[in-house]
Amino acid sequence: MPKLKLSIADVRERARTTARGTLPPAGIDPDATPQPGPDGQDRRAIRQRLRRTRAVRRARLAELGTLTAEMQGRGQWNQDLVDSWVRELDAADAELKGLDQALRGEVPLDDLIALHLVARCGACGRIGGGSDSFCAGCGRELARTAEPAGESPDRRSSTLVGELTTIQRPA
Repeated sequence: MPKLKLSIADVRERARTTARGTLPPAGIDPDATPQPGPDGQDRRAIRQRLRRTRAVRRARLAELGTLTAEMQGRGQWNQDLVDSWVRELDAADAELKGLDQALRGEVPLDDLIALHLVARCGACGRIGGGSDSFCAGCGRELARTAEPAGESPDRRSSTLVGELTTIQRPA
C-alpha cells in the first residue's frame, strides 16, 4: 500500500476547508443572523462554573442536613449558623439560575458580573463565584468592583432568589 504524501498546498487547503466550517443543521437558515449568546470560550467557562457550583451546592446541602441533625441531637441550636448556611445556598441557587440563563443566551455574562453573582479572572478567563477572592484556575486575585451604594451582598442574593428560607428549630 503506497503512502499518501501531502504537499504544503494540500495541507493549507484542508486547513481552510476546516476553518470555513460546515453547513448549518437542517431547519436553520444559513443567511439568518446568528442568535445572540456566549461564544465557545464563554460557554466552556460557564459550563465549568455550573458544574463546580452544582457540586459544591449538593455538598453544602448535605452538610446542612448533618449540621441541623447534630445540633438537634446535642440540644445546642444555633439559628445564626443555620441562617448563614441557608444564605450561602440561596446565593448558589441565584448563581446557578443566572449561569443557566447566560448559557442559553437569555442574559449576557457581563450582567451577571455586574450583579456580583460571578467574577471573571482577567488572566485566564475562568469564571469564579461572586464571593471568591482568588481564581481557581490560575490562583490570581479576582478583580473587585465597588459595592453599589446601599446594597449588601445578602440583599442582592435575596432579591434574585426571593425571600430567604430559614430552618426553624423543631418544637
